[in-house]
Amino acid sequence: YFKGYRSPRLDEHIDKLKNEKEEIRRKIHETQSSIDAILKESRIAEQLRDNNSRIARVVGRASLFLESIIESDPFSYLQKKVDKDKEEVERLEILLDEGNEEGSLVSIMHNIDAQMTTWAKLLKHEHSDYPFGLDLQKLTAVAYGPDRPVPMSRMGSGENWLVCHIISLLALHKHFVTQNRPVPNFIFLDQPTQVYFPDESLYKSLRGKPGDITGAGADSEAVNRLFRFLYDTCEALNSNFQIIVTEHANLGTDEFYESLVEQPWTDGRALVPESWLL
Repeated sequence: YFKGYRSPRLDEHIDKLKNEKEEIRRKIHETQSSIDAILKESRIAEQLRDNNSRIARVVGRASLFLESIIESDPFSYLQKKVDKDKEEVERLEILLDEGNEEGSLVSIMHNIDAQMTTWAKLLKHEHSDYPFGLDLQKLTAVAYGPDRPVPMSRMGSGENWLVCHIISLLALHKHFVTQNRPVPNFIFLDQPTQVYFPDESLYKSLRGKPGDITGAGADSEAVNRLFRFLYDTCEALNSNFQIIVTEHANLGTDEFYESLVEQPWTDGRALVPESWLL
């Protein structure tokens, strides 16, 4: 369970809106008092108009008073102003409805946390027996143990960190894609399988060449599981999401080759040709 985070600027803005709301309410009260006074005066004027026993001077003044009221039509003007002020009050009340905002954030984070928990088990994270989630205040992945939360910084190996990054990013992007949010629908992963090789030099020696990654000491099961997960995630999002990966490792599978958009940079083929260095 995550509590919604609210910045001081948001609090300041909300306080400002509340003050404006109270000022509008005060003006509405003053306007209503004016309306009541005008209605009261209108009733008095009608009594004067119907009282033929009044002297001509009083009748004349009453008639002039009634004519001035009819010409200016103050009630119609004030009613329009009251209606406009009511609409503004309703708009401000909607903006100040913090419960809806916080409730939406809690619901979104529950769904993201549930997805992270499922994927942590799928990728066999060391702490996958515990629920996972995002700590919005510290902006890190967390495993919720039975006694206390375990932040990513205390999860040990690079493999655990890689899984935390991937499930966090993809859970967020899945929400963005399914809810049609204005976020670019792709991520870029640079050499994600490196953590599964015990020796960095052996990993770099692959250089995209087909071969047995197990011979380089890699955890081939974990590497294949990672790429299978990336493929399945893209497919589940109905081609509305793209994962770009740069890698030394080459799985040698048909699916892997079909996903290549650049041939391996080997035998002098590189982003910067060797001839440029001469």
